[in-house]
Amino acid sequence: MLAASVAAFGSGISDLLPSAAKAASLVDVPGATEARVPSSSSSAALAPSAAETAGAADAASAETSAASATPAAAGVAAAVPAAEVVACFVSPGGAADSAVELPPGAERAARFSSVAAAVAACPSGGVVLVAAGRYRERLVLRGQAVTLKAWPQGAEVELLWETAQPYESTVDISGGGGTAAALGGGGGGQVVLEGLTIRHASKSVANNFGVYVHGACSPRLLDCDISSRTGAGVGVEGASPWLLGCRVHDCARQGLAIFGGGAELMADLNLDLSLDTAVDPGLLTGMTGGVVQGCDVYGNALDGVLVRGGAAPDLMDNKVHDNKGSGFNLQDCSGRYSGNVVYDNARGAVSISPLFELDSGDLAGSNSLRGLLRRL
Repeated sequence: MLAASVAAFGSGISDLLPSAAKAASLVDVPGATEARVPSSSSSAALAPSAAETAGAADAASAETSAASATPAAAGVAAAVPAAEVVACFVSPGGAADSAVELPPGAERAARFSSVAAAVAACPSGGVVLVAAGRYRERLVLRGQAVTLKAWPQGAEVELLWETAQPYESTVDISGGGGTAAALGGGGGGQVVLEGLTIRHASKSVANNFGVYVHGACSPRLLDCDISSRTGAGVGVEGASPWLLGCRVHDCARQGLAIFGGGAELMADLNLDLSLDTAVDPGLLTGMTGGVVQGCDVYGNALDGVLVRGGAAPDLMDNKVHDNKGSGFNLQDCSGRYSGNVVYDNARGAVSISPLFELDSGDLAGSNSLRGLLRRL
């Protein structure tokens, strides 16, 4: 079970939370033109592209994918662990920017002014450090294990994507990792986003999310700040992400919208199991939804957290408050809900449909619920 994996994070989520103060003000990196970078299973060269050498800061969209791996040890380190390979460094000035001091061993990292271009050049399993600034670009992550970290810790790194086009999340992470990824185990790769501020505005249609995680994958989002002016903050569909110590707030729809396995998950699973898509594998689709722990979900125009479509997430030790819908809206779903503090939501603490698979009394006894518990 995913719940058992949470124990690997130690005694509590508080170790994951750095100071709320940010170390640097934003420097806007101009340009919002998306340039799609083809994905590749092999390690790309670390040298910046000709456009980067010329100092161009056009936003790019990297295609790398996420699968799962064992989560990192509890706590946000003050320095990059020795086992991590810092392959790329991103700053508003690119190769000409030497103002930020890199950690020992990272001095030879290739330098970029675009986050997506750095991800495309980073070898599988490498680390991309990102200096303070506002980067007007989107990331489409498929096929490559990569870690993106704000550097130094606490630096205000904002990924901003504003577009009139539909279906364009600021961060789009999709699957292809097979059964192990769907179950939160050791898939072929891992995406880790740490300490990033993610902002989003796209045409208001379906799948309108600041961060969209879908298919058989299990990325990690640590200490990220997420908001969408047009949709939900985080959308999960058939995936099992880990959101730890994040803030999801002031979204035009839900803070988190978590859906169970669909056609995309089944297609991903077929890569390993050759399953007949007409057959429900039961356990496999029932494990989707991921882990949300130690997060603060507030100020959203609809529910704080919507769970439906057969999803079974682990939601533990979160604060869900001051949303204009319900704190939790639990429909045809199951999962584990414990240690959450839910209060001051306009439509009550929890809304439950007849298809919710857990006892409402157990739900109330395992959480601090201030407000109505409504049956839909």
